[in-house]
Amino acid sequence: MLLPKRDTSVITPERFYISRKKASVRRIINENEVIHCLEAHGFVSLCLEDWTVAQQIKMFASAKAIVGQHGAGMSNLAFCTPGTRVIEIFHIHHVVPTYWMISNHNDLNYYMLYGQMPESTSVNFPGLEDYFVDTAFRANPSLSRVELGWCISLAKASGVQWLGALLRISKDGTLDG
Repeated sequence: MLLPKRDTSVITPERFYISRKKASVRRIINENEVIHCLEAHGFVSLCLEDWTVAQQIKMFASAKAIVGQHGAGMSNLAFCTPGTRVIEIFHIHHVVPTYWMISNHNDLNYYMLYGQMPESTSVNFPGLEDYFVDTAFRANPSLSRVELGWCISLAKASGVQWLGALLRISKDGTLDG
């Protein structure tokens, strides 16, 4: 019904990052570093503004993993299949549960990540500033898989700031290879 004339020529990525670089607020200051971290895990960076609504629906419906900043583009989570992994990145002063609710309803594997505020800002409304994402989590190579799994589980439970740790969490809570 939503896709009466499917464009089968469009190939959509299974793992993608939704960039807000074209937005006027709540952008990631170190987005190039974030994209580099995500590319190492097979993600493709894209701006939803460059895709039609039908293409966005197809993309989200066929996605295995999605990383995106809180924003209207995440409403497409409604089209995801159960089990899709979602990491939503929030400004620390602008946390809204809308997409967690959609994810919960659709049985998606949802994780949240808090961005970090810059030292100074010229924005007067808290929550609209651009922010940083911590990508520097590096596991100690001497940790066993069990110890590392425990560290990542603890990180998940505490709203971890480490994007790299979240990317290694698989559907069943264990580490991806």
